[in-house]
Amino acid sequence: IQSKKWYTTQENHRFRQTMIRDAMRMSREINNTPIEAITPEQLYECVGIEVFVTHGLAMYVAEKKRAHIDDVLSEQTLQEDNGIC
Repeated sequence: IQSKKWYTTQENHRFRQTMIRDAMRMSREINNTPIEAITPEQLYECVGIEVFVTHGLAMYVAEKKRAHIDDVLSEQTLQEDNGIC
């Protein structure tokens, strides 16, 4: 039995082209911005493509993701300890 694919070859090609276009656009934008001046909105646009933008940005985004996870877990623990959830 031949398995069905979720996306057609053309759709996969279009997704890849969109990712490449987004990575190139964000790479130009990020490379012209000091890392400490990057806005949250710019970071959001890089999620999933950060490894294609710059190594420094990939490391920065990974650090921000870890910090976000730590914040969420801390808040969950706080709420649990206080009987909120």
